[in-house]
Amino acid sequence: MKKIGILLESNRPVLNWQHRIILDVITDKRFELTLVLSNEKVKRKGSIKSFFITESLLRYQHYLEKKILNIHSVHRGLEELLKNDYKDCFVKYIKDSSSEYLSLLGIDLLIDLQHLTLHKIGLKGISFVLWQVHFFDSTIDKRGPIGFWEVLKRQEGIGAFLYQNDSSDASSGIKIAESYFNRAWSMSETKRIVQEGSVSMVVKALDEWYEGGEQFKNAHKYYLPKNSFPNLREIILYSYKFYSRVFEKILEKLKNRFFGIRPEKWSIFFGDGDFQNCSLKELKPYTMPGDEFWADPFLFRYQGIKYVFFENYSYHSKKGKISCGQVEDGKLVNVHDVLIKDYHLSFPFIFEENGEVYIMPESCENKRLEIYKATDFPTSWELCTTAFEGELVADPVFHTDEKNQKWLFINKQKDQSSPMNSELHIYKIDSYELRNLQPHNQNPVIIDARIARNGGKIIRSENKFYRPSQRNVEGIYGRALNINLIKKLNMYEYEEQVVRIYYPNFTKNLMAMHHLHQTNFGFVIDAAYRSL
Repeated sequence: MKKIGILLESNRPVLNWQHRIILDVITDKRFELTLVLSNEKVKRKGSIKSFFITESLLRYQHYLEKKILNIHSVHRGLEELLKNDYKDCFVKYIKDSSSEYLSLLGIDLLIDLQHLTLHKIGLKGISFVLWQVHFFDSTIDKRGPIGFWEVLKRQEGIGAFLYQNDSSDASSGIKIAESYFNRAWSMSETKRIVQEGSVSMVVKALDEWYEGGEQFKNAHKYYLPKNSFPNLREIILYSYKFYSRVFEKILEKLKNRFFGIRPEKWSIFFGDGDFQNCSLKELKPYTMPGDEFWADPFLFRYQGIKYVFFENYSYHSKKGKISCGQVEDGKLVNVHDVLIKDYHLSFPFIFEENGEVYIMPESCENKRLEIYKATDFPTSWELCTTAFEGELVADPVFHTDEKNQKWLFINKQKDQSSPMNSELHIYKIDSYELRNLQPHNQNPVIIDARIARNGGKIIRSENKFYRPSQRNVEGIYGRALNINLIKKLNMYEYEEQVVRIYYPNFTKNLMAMHHLHQTNFGFVIDAAYRSL
């Protein structure tokens, strides 16, 4: 059994992302947890007395953002948690966070979740491994208030990095894990996204550390960028951009209410031939009602007729249902609803097995995976299989590899507060009945909003497999579409490479595209207009 310490400040509440990490360690029988609670008053970099005005302004901006955007900062009082959730773990209060004192705790690993130690401990000679989590975008070479610089400079997203102490150099660390998340248009929401999303990265690193000690696959030496606190001009500029965006959102709602102009309206486009060798500029969207948008299309040929199944989202009910239509001369005709529930449905992955037709939609709102069998194609379906009961799962895709092994690729949201678009999980399956689900040894195999979320059925071309995926960046859901070459797939390894990125620039007024289904008789994609 490994002994793990988690370092917190005794006079601060426990944030939700920290609480999730602590609970994961407590419930894991491989670990014995010691909560190390510091009574020290810590002066953080950036909280400089001479910058009292700017720091106060930034705090007040955080407060206003949470009120305006209805962001709930979930945190819990430490005293109450010690009586309930943490009652079975060891607790140690400390006043001295020197390496000599901490070494007396007898722990193998210390995870510092509030940046109390790295700038204070002499790293040489410590008897334990020390970890810290940092949040910043590595491309701008500065870090500070989480999310501030990323939003101000309009970066694609923000990273979470797990660092381990380097006993040979106190000014650097070993980067042992990293993940990447789409930013929001506010620093408060960006901070929530990256912190909650980082939990899976830390938990996965704990698994790897337990199995292999300090031998991490992608570990390398890394110098943290400088900690840079914004000045008054930068805070004013950020605030101007934030409130301008608030005004834009209000204007969009007014246009929607009084003029029926829908922002971010998804549409479906059909093309002949090979998507990667086609001129997308010639594509035209299917005509749809003004109070709906259509997305996540899948093609299916049944008894010689070409069908498109898709998510049909109603602006009135705020829910999606599954509809389908027939493709005739490049047009979509005979459109009708085929699967309606009292919860949201989308991503209708449709397939044939042993002469039967099945559909596997996203049913995340119902907290499970559902598979339906056609009883009277295409209008009648009955539920035949469920899996992942109580879990938040999305965009499931079946894949059969060159060895005829069957796999399920699926996206997961590990907690109600964490992002959905960042984690890809893989399971080996015995059949589409999902009686035997074997999780991949590296799950989640990807923690990266730029490539993780499935964007359609896996494509086979010249004995190679390509996974379409969403590129969630720039604060936009489904900003672009990736084509990823699957290079390795077995129970212990998964490796893919982005070979091409498609941005929605093939017609005017588009802002996003995030889905592709390629067949031998054509392809179908979706894309979102900024307004329509």
